[in-house]
Amino acid sequence: MRKKSIVLSLASGIGWGTLAWSLGRLAFPLTIWAGVAMSPLIGLLSGWVYHWAGCRSWSRQAAMSLVTLSLAITLFGVAVGVGDAVRPLPELGSSTRNAWAVICQAVLGVWWGMTATGWLFLLWPASFANHRLVGRWTKGLSVRES
Repeated sequence: MRKKSIVLSLASGIGWGTLAWSLGRLAFPLTIWAGVAMSPLIGLLSGWVYHWAGCRSWSRQAAMSLVTLSLAITLFGVAVGVGDAVRPLPELGSSTRNAWAVICQAVLGVWWGMTATGWLFLLWPASFANHRLVGRWTKGLSVRES
């Protein structure tokens, strides 16, 4: 990836993190900040996966935008879950929680919120447009660099 692609992917991640905060702040009021904090890196990883796939045809771009959106949703849920798992709960006293279960619960919660409410079908075209804009602004629409 070129430097401009990296910067734009990080900026896209910040934008998507802001959107995620506005959609999920009521569902995860204390732990959503972990996902928002990781959003620039999630955006960078999503951009790298999309770039690596070398999407030239319109149909492949659409499919890969769904793949990267799914990856981003999952990683956001993992970040929220990790934030929840490391958070101390005074009401538990000295007992501990199963961190794996807490992380899985957050991932499933994020996925449930995205699919059951229909947001996934609204965000997929936005993801497609986002990838197209980043590709256009970097003058190398998803062309692999060797």
